[in-house]
Formats: sequence, structure tokens, C-alpha cells
Amino acid sequence: MIRDQAQFEKEIADIEGEAYYIDYAELFGMIRHYAAQLDEHEHGAYSHVVWNRMQIECSAFNAMLCSTVNLPQAAPLLVSALASENPEPQLLRAIMTALVRYPADEAYRAIARYIDSAFASDALMFAARMDFERSLPYLSMALARAEDDSGCLQIIRERLDDVGLDRLVDDLETFNLSSDTSLARLRDLLADPRGYCPFSEVQRNFLLRGLGLSYE
Repeated sequence: MIRDQAQFEKEIADIEGEAYYIDYAELFGMIRHYAAQLDEHEHGAYSHVVWNRMQIECSAFNAMLCSTVNLPQAAPLLVSALASENPEPQLLRAIMTALVRYPADEAYRAIARYIDSAFASDALMFAARMDFERSLPYLSMALARAEDDSGCLQIIRERLDDVGLDRLVDDLETFNLSSDTSLARLRDLLADPRGYCPFSEVQRNFLLRGLGLSYE
């Protein structure tokens, strides 16, 4: 039996009630699992409930719901909430996650303004997911500062998964990471990974050779 809007309102409210007892990652996983079980017909009623909730409040929970549906009309509400002063971390992360679905210029700029804040690591990650090439200058600065090596490597790894090694090298060569310092830092991280490194040895060597960073 296909659930109607009233049923979705109740089920979503029940999930929201669990939010007080579980952490962000677990709650987000629960929401995504719930949405993934819906068929094409149910998604319409579910999306309508999410949209109604967003118009009432752009809470962290409602922003999480937005990341599971296609609601471009919600993007201005998300951008507006992100532009408010001092949003709490969970809300900030939930909004950025949802905005990646809607890569308009105003959404990108709303995320990028946090790259020089206490939320720099999250902001750079989500900005790169939205527009990797546009985010390369920020990535270059982050590498040069050596303040978030694992985050920078994860961003590059996600781009590799999206486009493959050849295109990734082209991307990095085109922008040249804009700084000898950032290039040297990337070389060090790839050539001698002593901490977190999401690349295999073959991938590391390919990137080093492709970027002319090999020690050989």
C-alpha cells in the first residue's frame, strides 16, 4: 500500500524524535536509508512533506531531509540559512551537504565564505564537491598551510573517483596549484605517506609522475 502525505509526516516526525539520542552520522544514515526505500510514487508525497517542513524551518534535521530529495526550490532557503550569523556546526554541515545537490553560483559562494573560518575543512570539502576546478585555489592554500593534510588528500581522492587519474592530473596541472609551497607539500604527502593516505602506491606514483613531482 502506497503511503500518503499524512503517513510520511508521522514517520518523519518519529525519525526526528530519535535525533536526540543518536549522533549526526547515525541520524544522517537513518534518513538516507529511509529515503532510499521509497518507490517513485512515494517520493512525490515524501518530497512534499520535506518542502513543507523547510518552509517552516531550515533546521539541521530538515536540511538533512533536503539532501535526500530533488528540491531546487529549497536552495534559496538553504543559502539564506547559511548566510546567517554563527550557525551551529550540525546545521552548517547539514546545509552544505544539501546544497551540493544544487550547484548554482550563489550556493557555491555561500559555502566558500566559510573556507576562512573555524569550519574551513568542511567548507573546502563541500565546495570541491560542488565545483572542483573553482576550488583549486582554496585547495592550494590549504596545502601550503599544511593545516589539514588528510582533508586535502580526501578532496583529491574524491575527484579521482569522479573523473579518473588522467583527468585529475589535467585538473591539477591546469591550475598548477598556484604555489610552489603547495606543490611541494603535495609531493611530500604522496611520496612518503606516513599518516592518512587514500591512494594506492600505483595511484601515488602516477600522480607524482604526472605532476612532475617525483623524487626520481
